Order: sequence, then C-alpha cells, then structure tokens
Amino acid sequence: MADQRHEKPDRIDLHIHLDGPITINVHLLPPPPPARPTAIRAQLLIGGNMPGAITVDTVGETAAVQWLDDKGDTDAAAPAGAFITYTSDNPAAATIDSNGAITPVAEGTTNIGATIADVNGNPILEPDGVTAFSVATVLVTVSAGAAVGAGLSLSV
Repeated sequence: MADQRHEKPDRIDLHIHLDGPITINVHLLPPPPPARPTAIRAQLLIGGNMPGAITVDTVGETAAVQWLDDKGDTDAAAPAGAFITYTSDNPAAATIDSNGAITPVAEGTTNIGATIADVNGNPILEPDGVTAFSVATVLVTVSAGAAVGAGLSLSV
C-alpha cells in the first residue's frame, strides 16, 4: 500500500492504492450552526403590556438591552465582554436592579437607562471601533394601582 497526501489551503487530497479488499467508514460531522450576525446597535426595551406605563401594583416588569444587526434584526449577538448596568433617575418612583427587574415605588416618572461597558467600566465600541454602544433612556410612568374595594360613606 502506498499513499500520497497533498495539502492545499482549501482542501486535502489523499490518494491510497490498495492490494485487496478494505472497508472504509466515513462519519460526517454536522455543519456548524450559522454565526449570529454582529451587533451594530443596541436598544433598551421595557417589557409588559404597555411599555413605559406601570402601576404601583405591577410585578415582573423588566428592562433589557436588545442587540440589532445591520438590517435591524434582533438576533444579533451581544458584543464579547459586554456588561449592562441599569439605572433609574428617580428611585422614588421606581428602582431597577442589576438584572433589569423594575420595582415600582410610588406614583411618578423615571427615566430607565442602561450603560454598556466591559468588566473594567470601559465603553464597548460598535464595529466601527470608534463609537461606544449606547441606548436611549425610556420614560416610565408609575400610576396608581387598581382600586382594592368600593365603599360608600353617608353622613347626615
């Protein structure tokens, strides 16, 4: 049996000469999943039925940064090393924790924001290598909750 192997940048040619029967088992690997598009922009989303409007009784409202590709699709991968820090400019109306969970405190308004940085606090740059990723704040209005009961008061 003599073999020859020729390698080129995009393929490998393997020539084998045999003097008898042989069984060759070939196992093909599935193709790798397609790469997620690169994020070129970020936007801040406030979840719930009507984003930006919650009541003092709201539970489970969240904020999240969504990554968009060059076509505006929302399936882009977050940039490597990106850490999100959420902010509320009026914690008397609502607070937000490090996971984006919003807690209404009292009636009022607050701007919910987010900063995108690396673990050292340095801005994460868009693919142009110059512009830092940023997101616009979202105004959240906290209104009174639903009535808990009805009452009638009469006086004479």
